[in-house]
Amino acid sequence: MPKVNDIKAQREMQIVGAAKKVFAKSGYQNATMDNVATEAKLAKGTLYHYFKSKEDLFYAIFSYSSVSNMDLVFESSAFTALNSCQKIEFLLNGAFAELEADQNLIPLTLEYWSACGVEATRERFSAQFSAMLVKFREIIIKILKDGQEIGEIKRDIPISEIASTLLALVDGLIVQQWVDNKVNAQKIIVAALPYYLASLKP
Repeated sequence: MPKVNDIKAQREMQIVGAAKKVFAKSGYQNATMDNVATEAKLAKGTLYHYFKSKEDLFYAIFSYSSVSNMDLVFESSAFTALNSCQKIEFLLNGAFAELEADQNLIPLTLEYWSACGVEATRERFSAQFSAMLVKFREIIIKILKDGQEIGEIKRDIPISEIASTLLALVDGLIVQQWVDNKVNAQKIIVAALPYYLASLKP
């Protein structure tokens, strides 16, 4: 018999999955909890049992999708066996593969950025976004520093700035794919990233 915590987690994921579809289609401002309840095939009251507001639910989408999952990747034996540049490729390619697999993620990301800029939600969502970026940047910085220690990465390079630039590539390609349906961010990063990373090698 499933444990209560397991059932709760499954129901939360059911609601978050439905909310992702609704927010991606209608946008945060236009989406309603009624819409989400209908998509999730649940009573509206059930949603409020798990999430107190639409804002809480939208916030949860990015809590579940945050880069905390990268800790598991970063510590995996398959990942640690890669060289420094391969690790960065693995992380960024993985991010775009996730976007490619779930077509809701790009419109959701743009809605999330919008929430970071609107006064009513700016403080809460900006703090979460900042934490996500800091975490991602720290992982890349560690990879580069570790690479320097073993001679895989040049020593006299601005590591923090390079890490920030790599993150900017992700955001920029997300926007390009959204506004131009001829752009495939995953294919672009796979083709172009090795050339950027080659400049980091001794």
